[in-house]
Amino acid sequence: MNDFITLTALGEIYNVSARQVGTWLKGLQLREENGRPSREAQAEGFVRERSLEFGGSFWLWHREKTCSLLDGM
Repeated sequence: MNDFITLTALGEIYNVSARQVGTWLKGLQLREENGRPSREAQAEGFVRERSLEFGGSFWLWHREKTCSLLDGM
């Protein structure tokens, strides 16, 4: 099992869209309004940035930590 997963994969766990998970994470102060992870999320190890082969990057979320918070909502 992967420790870090996409918002899409988190959404599949809860049977909702990645966008809905993103909204929840914003409500928990783990994402900024622009969609980037908050400093808190980064400092506490909730996210890991991955670089794309041809430029750009995306964020993966720690499955256990993030699901623990989402389950407690």
